[in-house]
Amino acid sequence: LSLERLDVLLQAAPTEDELAVLSGYRGSPDDLTPPEHFLYTLAGVPRLHAKLRALVFCLQFPEACDEVSEALGAIKHACGQVRRSVGLKAVLAVALAAGNTL
Repeated sequence: LSLERLDVLLQAAPTEDELAVLSGYRGSPDDLTPPEHFLYTLAGVPRLHAKLRALVFCLQFPEACDEVSEALGAIKHACGQVRRSVGLKAVLAVALAAGNTL
């Protein structure tokens, strides 16, 4: 399933009130309209919302990892620049000397 379809399923999934009504239905599922039959079928899936959210997370996880990896790469690069900066070392040395003389 695609992420878009999972989002649609999450929106279409029966609410708690609808689940209560559907669980009380005693008639034949064939007597239901197609949308009602769809909701009736979804109501039979235990922990439907949790399962759909888990699937959404699984689909979004690789992209989130890539974003975090890019951010960590940028931080690593910035740290390397700070460590190798001759000008920053000179400024900090002057600030340290000024602090020591005070």
